[in-house]
Amino acid sequence: MDNLTSRFLSAYNQIDELLRSQQNAADNITFSNLVRTGAKSNRLIKKHKFALLEFSKLRNFLVHRYDQKLILASPTSQSVERMEKLANSLASPEKLIPKYSDNVVMCAATDPIGKIAQLMREKKYSQVPVVREGIIIDLLTAHTIAMWLAATLSKEIEFNAEQPVADVLPFSEDKHSFIFINRNANIIDALSLIEKEYKKGNLLQAILVTEHGKPTEKPMGILTLSDLPALRAEL
Repeated sequence: MDNLTSRFLSAYNQIDELLRSQQNAADNITFSNLVRTGAKSNRLIKKHKFALLEFSKLRNFLVHRYDQKLILASPTSQSVERMEKLANSLASPEKLIPKYSDNVVMCAATDPIGKIAQLMREKKYSQVPVVREGIIIDLLTAHTIAMWLAATLSKEIEFNAEQPVADVLPFSEDKHSFIFINRNANIIDALSLIEKEYKKGNLLQAILVTEHGKPTEKPMGILTLSDLPALRAEL
């Protein structure tokens, strides 16, 4: 058996074992069925579903030909590398921390909106977590500030930069704009969470990464909509 075929079959078997273990599947369940089932809950499998199904056909072809001692073809180096990358990603998906670790800037609900808006402009932040009594209660976004300003101007009320952030938060159009995830979560977990919330009708503006995924903990990192392309590219 040539090197490419050996590597291809090794990666294939690794993926088969991982999916079978994750699904607690019996030995008589085919690889194709494992892939179809896995694609329903695993973003990585979903993205590469059709490629994996084609690789399954190639694997069967290779195994049967070698059993019959008819070596008519071997997988390409590109196919082998793709299978190996998939196997590695499934076995050890990249964690969000430390890749997306950051010094997350937060504000208090009592902070003056003018000060926080200025900070967001200077740092080019589109959202800032809001804390009250040690608990993250909301996400102040640039859009929420804009909606508050529009409402203020429409009522011909004088702009008050000292008004607390808490007074601005009710102008948010999305009450489910952020969610927490624990530091051990990986890229697949984050994308699956985004998709799950989207199906509920919630368009997440941010995912806050904390030690145990709790609002009482200081964020170790933050993922925003601008990170989505990079997250998807990791799959």
